Amino acid sequence: MASTYFESTETETDFETGEQKKRKEVKKVKVESEPAYFKVYLEEIETILKLPKDSHKLLFEMAKEMKYDGIINVNAYLKDQWMKSLGDTNKQSVNNAISKLTTRKALKRIGTGCYKVNPHIIAKGSWTEIKVCRDAWIKIKIDQKGNKNVETGFEKQKLKAVSGGN
Repeated sequence: MASTYFESTETETDFETGEQKKRKEVKKVKVESEPAYFKVYLEEIETILKLPKDSHKLLFEMAKEMKYDGIINVNAYLKDQWMKSLGDTNKQSVNNAISKLTTRKALKRIGTGCYKVNPHIIAKGSWTEIKVCRDAWIKIKIDQKGNKNVETGFEKQKLKAVSGGN
């Protein structure tokens, strides 16, 4: 939590003599920092990623469970909760949607029941942290001739996958 300093000046007047006395006081106060949040980069996510209609709804539900490193540990309980939240009665449709989100690169499976969200779509934390995650996900370099070279450092990045079950 950041500290902020406030300075105040009080003036006292002696009404008998008319003398004014100034007193300066500096207070150190702890100011509450901005609460946790996540940023969503949406602009027609389903169209860009060619996702099935309404699959973004599951992605948003999943994002609620996302940690600052972009990792989501998926388990049976969460799938049941997502199914209820989405008004679905079939757990297999949630599994299919997760598979489609993975195929379309909105998610990256990094372990059993463990996924990393594409930080170009949804990210959580400060911009500095988000930028590091984005750079690790994919880099696009364009040479002098205009040729695009796509590199991913994601596989090289060491991630701790915690099994959440299926």
